[in-house]
Amino acid sequence: MKHYTSLDGSNIETLVVKDVFLPRGISIDEEDAKMYWVNVKQILRANLDGSDVEPLIAGLPTLKSIVLDVNEGKMYWGEITPTHRIQRANLDGSGIEEVIALDAYNPTAIALDLNARKVYWIGAGLVIQRANLDGSNVTDLVTSQLENAVMLTLDVSMGKMYWTDIDTETIRRANLEIPPGDTPDNRSDIEDLITGLGIPYGITLDLTCPVPGDGNADSEVDLLDFACLQRCFSGAIGPVTPFTYASSCRCLDADEDGDIDLADYTAFLAAAGS
Repeated sequence: MKHYTSLDGSNIETLVVKDVFLPRGISIDEEDAKMYWVNVKQILRANLDGSDVEPLIAGLPTLKSIVLDVNEGKMYWGEITPTHRIQRANLDGSGIEEVIALDAYNPTAIALDLNARKVYWIGAGLVIQRANLDGSNVTDLVTSQLENAVMLTLDVSMGKMYWTDIDTETIRRANLEIPPGDTPDNRSDIEDLITGLGIPYGITLDLTCPVPGDGNADSEVDLLDFACLQRCFSGAIGPVTPFTYASSCRCLDADEDGDIDLADYTAFLAAAGS
């Protein structure tokens, strides 16, 4: 059974009640108004109102998560015992191909950085790793500071990854890049954000900006925001990705390309004049 609710927890609706057995993971295609999920050994999708349930791929090993690359028309999922691999296919379920075969760790959660063409995953709750979307350059990111991590999501523009850990009952985060002098088994940037959560499983981030162009979050687009734009502007000195220096840059990145440039300057002038 899948449910929908407002962001404040009100107005709970039941969307899908059939063909849903132990649903794990859900991913949204906003453009085509579809939701995708895994049912232990199969992948399904439906309209956002729960209608038109379509089984896409069946007979898979045990699955726990699914993510979409809508622009490329692909979905990615992790298969645990016995295959230990990450696979992808077209959004209609055709064209299945292996991305990465893992030696030991079950990929229990996966996330995509589409700007950098990277896939991140949690391995057996014990490690966080990443690789290129072609499966090359597998890299260890966190190898000894996890107890039982289960779900992972990224804030690419701020260079952060977030995960839930059900043994420590926490939501934690760290940088996408290992700090200088640190190693995957000894990272100084891991933060406990929320503790005492019981069994935190899924996690998602609301990264929308209430007022585009409002760099200082005062609900107005004015000269103070122009000052923020000047600090964030990277066109003259080359792109700066991710925005590790100012969260205000996110709401000034109108085209969401991870870079403040002339296109964003033009969009800011339009917002300021409206």
